[in-house]
Amino acid sequence: MERITTVSLLTTDGRYVRVEPNQRILLAQSGKPDAHTNFELFLLGGETQVALRSVDGAFVSAEGGGHQPLFANRGAAGPWETFELIAVDNNRFVLRAIGGPFVGVEGFGQIQHPTPLVLLGEWGRVWDLNS
Repeated sequence: MERITTVSLLTTDGRYVRVEPNQRILLAQSGKPDAHTNFELFLLGGETQVALRSVDGAFVSAEGGGHQPLFANRGAAGPWETFELIAVDNNRFVLRAIGGPFVGVEGFGQIQHPTPLVLLGEWGRVWDLNS
């Protein structure tokens, strides 16, 4: 596992993805970025398998194989903490739980079903978006 960079996730409608500190759930909320909207991006294998770690050191997990809201509550990156990073275009990507559904926003801002996200930060060596 190799740390690539620190990123913030922004939905296409302008909401930042953040970790709700008390419940550890990931939510898309309006407002400005802060410490709870920062995630460390780790390359796990190949060029597209990644893990996200919150500012407090907990890895983001796709519980139930991605069929439930995402939480930042794991001490290590395993299968449920592994995501595929897929380019939509030069500025957007989607995350997909390995062996599960795409990640996105639903209902009350819970991060769960497919929607493109904008990666804010350095791309590092994840892939060349211009290829």
